[in-house]
Amino acid sequence: MQTLDDRLAREVKLQPGREGYQVIGFSKAYETYSEVCADKRFGAGLLIVIGLAISALGIGIWIFGPSTIYYNRYSGMTFVQHMQAAPHLVIMIGTFCLALAGRVRGGDQLNRELFLLAHCKIVDNDGNDVREQVDILHVEGDGFSISLKEVMRAGIE
Repeated sequence: MQTLDDRLAREVKLQPGREGYQVIGFSKAYETYSEVCADKRFGAGLLIVIGLAISALGIGIWIFGPSTIYYNRYSGMTFVQHMQAAPHLVIMIGTFCLALAGRVRGGDQLNRELFLLAHCKIVDNDGNDVREQVDILHVEGDGFSISLKEVMRAGIE
């Protein structure tokens, strides 16, 4: 299976007077990236629901739980009695699930323009990387409108 970078053009060379550019393979690479982000969001959402339920259970036990727990000395405490004796551990497990959900989800999904900046090198006529000095607008599919910012143009002329 090809990675995102294998299917995407590595470099876009800017030409004077031109703003419309085709980045071969961009739409497929971005679609794959979007699917990966959607899968992460689903897994993180599931972990959030589980974490909230466990934390709510722990808080409920802590607030409404018994003040005294009776158990058989020979057979020991049951699982429920252990949760009643230490509701802070139940809350801690729920909080851990919530933290893990944030870690699984990662950052927010990049828009098309930022994805292009992250995966393609944009160079001027001299071969200099000008990713920080361009304005990018996604037109459709693999098409982009890429232009140098006004400050950069004034320095060239």
